[in-house]
Amino acid sequence: MSWAVWICGPPVSGKAVARATAELLQVRGEPVRVLELEAIRPRLIPDPRNTESQRDLVHRALGYMAARLTEAGIPVIVAASAPRRRWGELARATIRRFAEVQLEGRPGTTVPPVDVPYEPALASELVIDTTRSDVSLSAAAVASLAEQLASGTKGKREGVMRWAIWITGRPGSGKTTLAHRVAELLATEPVPTTVLDLAFARRSIAGREWATEGQEEIVHRTLALTAKFLTEAGVAVLLDATAPRRAWRELGREWITHFAEVQLICPAEVCAARERAVRWHLGGARLDPTGQATGTPDIALAYEESLYPELRLHTHAPDLTISVEAVLRLAKRLERRATARATDQERSIT
Repeated sequence: MSWAVWICGPPVSGKAVARATAELLQVRGEPVRVLELEAIRPRLIPDPRNTESQRDLVHRALGYMAARLTEAGIPVIVAASAPRRRWGELARATIRRFAEVQLEGRPGTTVPPVDVPYEPALASELVIDTTRSDVSLSAAAVASLAEQLASGTKGKREGVMRWAIWITGRPGSGKTTLAHRVAELLATEPVPTTVLDLAFARRSIAGREWATEGQEEIVHRTLALTAKFLTEAGVAVLLDATAPRRAWRELGREWITHFAEVQLICPAEVCAARERAVRWHLGGARLDPTGQATGTPDIALAYEESLYPELRLHTHAPDLTISVEAVLRLAKRLERRATARATDQERSIT
């Protein structure tokens, strides 16, 4: 578990302060992932219109990413204006070691590039007047706050870029059971691994169990981008997400260096029966191929199967052992590839 600092406020100097703070901490031996609103927004929304609903989704997505990164031991600095107070409060509620830095500038400043009245945080851990403190002084103050948050924690410092496997398939095909079983077995390996779950991401970003198609795209883009950041920080990722649109899964392949797709194949009637069991709480909860209970029912648009997945698995059989072993072999191949690449890069440097 690590920490997150959210630098917010109307002044446009927030990005500069975040970058300067990250550079200062890097020198002190604490590498940090900076999440800048302006850099992340176009990845989540290719055609941003700066509507209130889009701003809400993007700021929620930033909070989700920060939470998942800190859970994996990766320190985070978020640079986002956050004109709505609730966005910082949502992040505070989900991140154990969290602090807000309120930048203050000229009175009456609004958030560019839209005319949105700003709601300052009510309980910021640090307030900086940017008219009196330059970027270097501001960064020093934020770095000091970050070091207080980091006290007693051990952040990730591995330099190996890791891999991600996207497990996809129709609702009811067994994605969640397979992902978590593989993660349990990988926990015995010296490779940090995490599972990114669609249902949790959807609740965090859309604020409910279901989402419109436009919101679903943002949720899936957030999953792919979060996986990219985690793998770059040395954490292997299992994505448990239907991703009915093939293009959403292709983003993972485009953004993540070591990536593989696992396509689950299961008869439609079996998938439908499992989802009905969850929806109507038959037997208590979701029924997977082993008869065990898992999460909440999935809802998907018309599903587009993968054209060239690294692995196809039939999951209607009650025994998941063969499927689990196949995914484990794929994970180990990706790990060998990632490790070999890191070794080659080290040799080229020396």
